[in-house]
Amino acid sequence: MLLPWSKSLTNRNLILAALSQGITTLSGVLYSDDTHYMMQALRDLWYTVDDDKNWTVRVHGWLDKLQHHDLDSTLTLFLWNSGTSMRFLTWFVSLRHTWGVTLTWTERMQQRPLEDLLDWIKQLGVDVESQDWFPPITIKRWITIDYTQVISLKWDVSSQYFTALLQIAPCLPHWLTINVIGELVSKPYIAMTINEMAKFGVTVQNNEYRSFVVQSQVYRSVDGHIEWDASALSYIALWVLLHARSLTINNIWSDSCQGDYLFLDMLLPFGLEYISNGSTTKLIGEWWSYIKQLASKDRVVDFESMPDVSLTYMVLAPLLPWTTTLIWLQTLNLKESERIEAMATELRKLWVVVETTTDSMIIQHCDARPQSWSNIKIETYDDHRIAMSFGILNTIVNCMDIQDPDCVAKTYPKFWEDIRMLLD
Repeated sequence: MLLPWSKSLTNRNLILAALSQGITTLSGVLYSDDTHYMMQALRDLWYTVDDDKNWTVRVHGWLDKLQHHDLDSTLTLFLWNSGTSMRFLTWFVSLRHTWGVTLTWTERMQQRPLEDLLDWIKQLGVDVESQDWFPPITIKRWITIDYTQVISLKWDVSSQYFTALLQIAPCLPHWLTINVIGELVSKPYIAMTINEMAKFGVTVQNNEYRSFVVQSQVYRSVDGHIEWDASALSYIALWVLLHARSLTINNIWSDSCQGDYLFLDMLLPFGLEYISNGSTTKLIGEWWSYIKQLASKDRVVDFESMPDVSLTYMVLAPLLPWTTTLIWLQTLNLKESERIEAMATELRKLWVVVETTTDSMIIQHCDARPQSWSNIKIETYDDHRIAMSFGILNTIVNCMDIQDPDCVAKTYPKFWEDIRMLLD
């Protein structure tokens, strides 16, 4: 089996390629809704993005094109519901010196404020307009600052905000020092961004995640390869565990820079085993023989470093013979839906007792299986991770009618096809 390539790494590399001098060739590119809108936005900005439809993309990078090309000042980039594209491109188009660009997305996503993102942009002198912090937003002009800049920002909202700033920081005409107020969330994603920037010849001084220093540098074009998607791995690993099966995945490497790869370690106490050999990993599931041996003791699980896979764990938690508390979930409500309440609402349809706060969820063990369980409609809120998480649970309980299943195309277009293959 092959996992999909990483959406997070694909969109990071597309931005870095556009900032680079020369032509960058990227192989292992994910073709999904999110990456489609990122590539289309770059084309709308007059970048040449050649796509051979075989997981390879060539980006003709040129920072001067972005900064000085005489484009229509009424240009609008439609980004659908791609949060990554909105956050990355807001900073990206801020490098433009003389004309405005408007970024917008679907009507539902326009109800999600971007206050922190826009506030931080304004601190660096960007002229930006919005309606009470809500999209659409218009980047009017970058106000050039020709001296070393030190800014202090609170980064406990979204690591993508931080990534978006880091990616464009080397293109500024001055050194930038970023002091972190409070706790920086999702550090593995920041480490992943810095790792990808290094491949393009740019260095970031990371002072133990308390501050970062980036000097003015030039991105160099590369021939690069995108990693597989570690978030997608979480769904397949859970399926292997719950079905007590074995499965070989042929495009994983254990030295991945993706923090979500560590989700496998979370499943080890419940009977998952994984054996890595080069680019191949074998997953082996046991499940009930392990669960019966574990003490029924309530547990707390911290998802600060990998919030995306917390949804996979949420559908596992009702099957565990104890009460599970998931913490550090506050970034979930900045995603495609208000994920904490959305997941709680749908779990309750399965007679699961769930309590929530703004940053945590308590899920009790549920062994009830009423005879009336059939065709329970699970709303997905146009959220691919909700659909995939309940999709895996449904392979065990087989009582759900998952609404809008095609929303998985955002990051894993072949998800349902792969699940059918596993069940055959």
